[in-house]
Amino acid sequence: MTGIGERSFIRVFEKATGYTPHAYVMDARINAARSMLSNSSKPVKQIALNCGYYKLSVFCGALKSQVGMSPMEYRRRTL
Repeated sequence: MTGIGERSFIRVFEKATGYTPHAYVMDARINAARSMLSNSSKPVKQIALNCGYYKLSVFCGALKSQVGMSPMEYRRRTL
């Protein structure tokens, strides 16, 4: 779609944003999840699905690696 190769696109994207495309998407997913955990009472499993994580364990691991706590702990601390 961009008219350039995948590797060139990744380099251009990273130069413009500071993130690889994959890291950008992962960061956006975690930020959306953080917002939902803080501002809704949706179940954690539903939040994970809404953010594109189809395995709860993968979501929990991703959130923990980004913010240093589980989804439930994050929710408790941000309410």
